[in-house]
Amino acid sequence: MCIRDRCNPAWNSGNEKEKTIAGFYHALQICEEEFLWQMHSQACILYPAFAVVEKGYKDRFAFHSSGQLLHLQTACPWGQQLRALEEADKEGTKVLFVVYSKDAEFAVQGVPEKPGSFACRLFLNEKWRGLRGDELVKVSGLPGASFVHASGFIGVAKSLETVVKMAELTIAEKNAKMADVS
Repeated sequence: MCIRDRCNPAWNSGNEKEKTIAGFYHALQICEEEFLWQMHSQACILYPAFAVVEKGYKDRFAFHSSGQLLHLQTACPWGQQLRALEEADKEGTKVLFVVYSKDAEFAVQGVPEKPGSFACRLFLNEKWRGLRGDELVKVSGLPGASFVHASGFIGVAKSLETVVKMAELTIAEKNAKMADVS
């Protein structure tokens, strides 16, 4: 159902001219709110986030020698911005994980394969998925590890070092599996 259908009177409501005009102005109000939100989102949220992601992208090899970890100085929207930077840098190393502070902890998040996808380029270690607290620490051997989502798309820990280690161990496991196949 589109805005027009939602705002026009029902076919069996008598289709009074006043209801049609009122519906038009209601639809106009909805469109105006959406337009203003989109403008605000672009100008005040996504555009400023681009600078944060761009800095992290440029500094990724200084942060981690593989270039596969992107460290953001602050949590912000990053998917669209990272995709644009990678497309412009055709020969660059693909980022597998984004690392950022989240409340009083740190997060490591897998980069989606494509926009809107729930499939990541690499998910966190399968043995850690769905674990939290002491159980995660015991299985992973990583002090301060707090949580890994059941799908493995995100993990949280008490320190930046621990989330980086989570990513490193996951990448190393993937590389070892690929070496076994060859």
